[in-house]
Amino acid sequence: MKEAIDIYGKFLIAIFSFVAPAMTLLIGLFGGSISKYRAINVEMSTQLENFTMNVRPDDMPGVDNKTKLKSFKDNLKRNENQQKTYSKDTRLLSAKRQVRRIFIPLLLSVVCLITYHLLNPNDSLEPIVAMCNLFLIVSILLLSYALFAVWQVFCMIIQVKEAMEKESKVGRKEEKALINDIQPQQ
Repeated sequence: MKEAIDIYGKFLIAIFSFVAPAMTLLIGLFGGSISKYRAINVEMSTQLENFTMNVRPDDMPGVDNKTKLKSFKDNLKRNENQQKTYSKDTRLLSAKRQVRRIFIPLLLSVVCLITYHLLNPNDSLEPIVAMCNLFLIVSILLLSYALFAVWQVFCMIIQVKEAMEKESKVGRKEEKALINDIQPQQ
């Protein structure tokens, strides 16, 4: 058991000193792309909100009021889900928030592991052994949450990068089309 806890401690320190800082640096590295993506999310969110405010059940396709109302409710639900997605993406792209989400649990996890070692679970007192085990479990849970946050940030950065690559490809195609239109016909 002692070797497993030592390995866990080394793993925790490795994540705290390498993986988490690397993820926060990635957010800064893609700052321009993240800003563009965030602006696109805000714009789409505003458009959805305007659409939701301006659409009435009478405008929906359908023959009778029941199908129009059902179509309206489905559209409203879909727009609300899309709005939540945009909001979540925007929150995931906030560097300050992600640093807090990653480093506070990691720091608390290290503190719990240190407390576990300081209380020395080899004592025969039952309450101390239970408290030591509690600190170890809390440390593992906090590390799991921090790893989940790191994974979310990693996936979001990949999503932003792919979206910006698609946007740049579309932009390059439009540029080529404009250049072809401008060039004199022979």
